Amino acid sequence: MKFHIEHCKDTYEPSDDSFLLEKTIYSDLYKEIHLIKRTSRRTTPPIKSINIADVGSGTGYLTIALCSLISLKHIDTDINIYPIDIDPNAIECTKRNTKYCEIDEAIHVIQCNSTSCIRNDTIDIALVNPPYLPDSGDARIDDHRWSGGPHGIEAPIEIIKHVYRSLRSRGIIYIVLSSLSSIERFYNEYKKLFKIELIDRKKLFFEELYVYKMRALK
Repeated sequence: MKFHIEHCKDTYEPSDDSFLLEKTIYSDLYKEIHLIKRTSRRTTPPIKSINIADVGSGTGYLTIALCSLISLKHIDTDINIYPIDIDPNAIECTKRNTKYCEIDEAIHVIQCNSTSCIRNDTIDIALVNPPYLPDSGDARIDDHRWSGGPHGIEAPIEIIKHVYRSLRSRGIIYIVLSSLSSIERFYNEYKKLFKIELIDRKKLFFEELYVYKMRALK
């Protein structure tokens, strides 16, 4: 499902990576919401609401997809959605595009570097669409919206460092990465902190995109 959104200057537009994560929202993430709902009463302390972070929200496309899921599936669980972006242009764009969501009162837009401003043990599920392509080495071409560092993985590693701290026990991250970046280095960095599973992929002309599900081992 593609949503009509307002395109904003200097903000990353929804593309194949966004659509791949959107597909995950309607499949795997939906199941996890129900799993959290069933087990929330047995946790200590009990989980009163499910908190979902959209890290690197950009235009707010994935937040709108989450709103659509909640409305279409008539999910009656108390859910808070936190679209987060470090770019002030993206924050304003997210606010404009999400203000018409049916559950707009549950959306809390935050300007922040990853989840560095979120308390520990707060987030149940995080969607992460990071800059993941290797730098070109030319400052005139490289752009923070897609440049993930010299090997394309430095930015994702730093982002996940913050998200991990913010996750509740057994919390989940869905992240999209590219075959052009050093995925092996990413895996080695976090294999002791997460159970990492490849759950979807899409072949493009010049790269392949992967969606990884990372369940915290805490």
